[in-house]
Amino acid sequence: MHDDPGRFPRWCCYETENTRDKYASMTPHRLRLWVVLLLFALSSSTESHRTPWQRAVPYNGNNFGDFVCTRVLSDGEVERRIHKGRISAIETTVELVNPTPDNQVFSTSSSDQAEIQVLTLLQVTDGRHFIQLIYDSGWELRDCEYLKSAKSVDEFYDTFAAVDEVDCPRTGRSLNESAANNFRPFDVTDYPSLRRECRNLHKQIKEMSLHASNHHGGLQRLKRDLFLYPGTNWCGSGSNARKFNELGYNAAADRCCRDHDHCPYTIEGFTSKFNFFNFRFHTISHCDCDERFRACLKLSSTAAGNMVGKLFFNVVQTKCFLFQHTKKCAKRSWWGKCLKFEKEKSAFLREALKY
Repeated sequence: MHDDPGRFPRWCCYETENTRDKYASMTPHRLRLWVVLLLFALSSSTESHRTPWQRAVPYNGNNFGDFVCTRVLSDGEVERRIHKGRISAIETTVELVNPTPDNQVFSTSSSDQAEIQVLTLLQVTDGRHFIQLIYDSGWELRDCEYLKSAKSVDEFYDTFAAVDEVDCPRTGRSLNESAANNFRPFDVTDYPSLRRECRNLHKQIKEMSLHASNHHGGLQRLKRDLFLYPGTNWCGSGSNARKFNELGYNAAADRCCRDHDHCPYTIEGFTSKFNFFNFRFHTISHCDCDERFRACLKLSSTAAGNMVGKLFFNVVQTKCFLFQHTKKCAKRSWWGKCLKFEKEKSAFLREALKY
């Protein structure tokens, strides 16, 4: 008997006990194969979210190797890189000597009586969130920023892994050994506590700004008192200088900040200018001014200049603006038709530059 054309022969679909047993015996194998592929896909996805150190440090079954490594940068900044569990942190500290009457900048006398001010930038991530905090000498939080941005986390991991001079996991000390030599009133890897501290500060600033806005000059005093870089009169929120040539003892960085403060094109916080409303608390400047400011800080080659650059461009992340010409109706007819157009400058934002 011939098979019908266009149809499969009977023997292709005929099952015997042997073939059924064969297919049944392969089902667990196929199931295991699918499980392996699924686990591989999940591990690949997880691997992409691990820090570079988590991929480099051996996994001991519970967590990745915890370590602390410290190095002194060329400009005098002390950088500490910390890894604990799934928390990674970079702590950058700069010590500033405040000259006293007995210890001027160009004096050859001893610096024992000089006032030393410390500023610390702490950057922490748990793999999904990213937080940056600024502390003064007494570990009082002065400013902070909390982000839930994959881009910010990835950029931090790139910085965290870019260590050319020292191999942290191999030469770094353990956390217990480091804790014995460094006093801090809190655990820098306690991410939930850091986030609560940042939120509390933002809440206080909001309440203070609402109260200050009801008093003449109160908002300006608040902005000036929020944060001013030690040893400067121009670097920060507001200015302590009474004259244009009045600079702090960190003169190189202060000069850059002074010139940036006198940018001819700015939009202050909560004001409208160039057809743009700045809803931010801080002033935004034209991108040309920001680029000159960044170059000036780089050329200063000082710890104060580099720290100001990191705080302004990497923490505050102030956006700058550029101009574009837009058409605006200058004259209309009585029925509403525009009879004359004019071009005017309008501001549009650009992403902040990284320092």
